Amino acid sequence: MKVVQREVFENNRMSMDEYQQAMYQYEAKLSETIEKKITTETKIANILKIKGKKKALVEEKKRLISLIKDVQDQYLNKGKMETRIYENMVKTYSTRLSEVEEEMTFLEAQEALGKNNFIKRIFKKKKSILLKGER
Repeated sequence: MKVVQREVFENNRMSMDEYQQAMYQYEAKLSETIEKKITTETKIANILKIKGKKKALVEEKKRLISLIKDVQDQYLNKGKMETRIYENMVKTYSTRLSEVEEEMTFLEAQEALGKNNFIKRIFKKKKSILLKGER
């Protein structure tokens, strides 16, 4: 990204359209790389752990929040990161965080429905037993 910026702003060797197209491609690749990094780190963190999906999602959520805080600190306090990279990383982490929260909500809904169905089955069995006893 820095090379492209130098070519445009310092050396005048590239048009603004070419610059925008090159930056878009770099940003897309960066976003894809960050997503793969998140996925790989999550798999590595959970590979040796035998636990439920819900616990793994809770841990991933905590890790993503920590990563967002770290990126914010690097950008805002330490100035170690360019604006485009910062925005791209925060966007990617936030997107994954939303996906994790959505999965957690789905699992909780499934649990609630499962418990509800279990209770209904118990009442149906008791009802059928009572009805058989009346005959």
